[in-house]
Amino acid sequence: MLKQHLEQIHCQHFLGNSKETERTGEGTGETQRARRAQRGERRGEVGLGRGWVAGVGGWVRGLHWNEWLAIVLVTLSAASSLRVHPHYTSYFNTLSGGPENGWRLLNHSNIDWGQDMLEVDEWIKEHPECRPLRFELDYWNFGGELFGLEPLRPPHLPTGASVDLARRMVDQTEWWIISVKTLYNKPGHSGLEYLQQLEPVDRIAYAYHVYRIDPLPEASVEVSE
Repeated sequence: MLKQHLEQIHCQHFLGNSKETERTGEGTGETQRARRAQRGERRGEVGLGRGWVAGVGGWVRGLHWNEWLAIVLVTLSAASSLRVHPHYTSYFNTLSGGPENGWRLLNHSNIDWGQDMLEVDEWIKEHPECRPLRFELDYWNFGGELFGLEPLRPPHLPTGASVDLARRMVDQTEWWIISVKTLYNKPGHSGLEYLQQLEPVDRIAYAYHVYRIDPLPEASVEVSE
């Protein structure tokens, strides 16, 4: 009985090992097939990538010089536009002097529709030391009252006047925020041309210049008089 029992155990063990081997073999076969499939996919991706690169290379080599010129000009135009984001109202291309100098060529609504009022408000909050402030915003006749400040305005002087004349009118350092629409003698925007004699100390977007106006020293006043 013991012998028969042992033989039965051996048979069961042998059959179990055989089935396990079959399962292992099946798993190995499936793994190999999966690996072959992956290698095939990789070869296909590599081939596709090489084909795309070759196609682009052929297209580039086939471009005529005037097509290259068009691509360069379009790229420069896009870069010039993106540079002024999001202040597109004040955009001027690089050849015209860019948005920093476009007001010298065109004025009025070509530059300022009051779209940068929020930037002006932010600048004022970030520079509490810049007081007193004068404004010439050209925005529905609003000034400092729009920002909770005194409605101080810069003096309007005759065309050709020296900036020193304005400096004699102040008894302390002042900061002026001026719309670039007022810097040339345009209809309805005369009287501040003298500020062209100064370089702005800051710019708010491309529609406003910030000027620091220092009092003229007493010695200079005495000499000029």
